[in-house]
Amino acid sequence: MRIDPALPRDVSLVVADEPIRSALVEGLRANGCDAIAPKTPLDMVQALIAWREQIGSVVISSASRWAHGLRDFLADEYPEIEPVMLAS
Repeated sequence: MRIDPALPRDVSLVVADEPIRSALVEGLRANGCDAIAPKTPLDMVQALIAWREQIGSVVISSASRWAHGLRDFLADEYPEIEPVMLAS
C-alpha cells in the first residue's frame, strides 16, 4: 500500500516507560504534535493499524521494557514510519 504523500503525517507514537512516556507526550503536544502512548505491545499494534496513515514517527526509548526489536518490526512492516530511538 502506497501512502499519499499529501496526507499529513503528524501523529507520533511514544514507546517508553513512565515517567519518560508522560514527559515525551507532554513535550510533543506542547509543540503542536498529536501523540499516542500505547502501554502494551498489543496497544502499539492496534494504534499502528488504526492510525497508520497519520503516524509520522515512533519515538522509542531504549530503556522501554518492550522496545527491543520494535525498530526492526517497524522497518519490515511499516517502512513509511520513521523510528526515532532515544538513548535512556
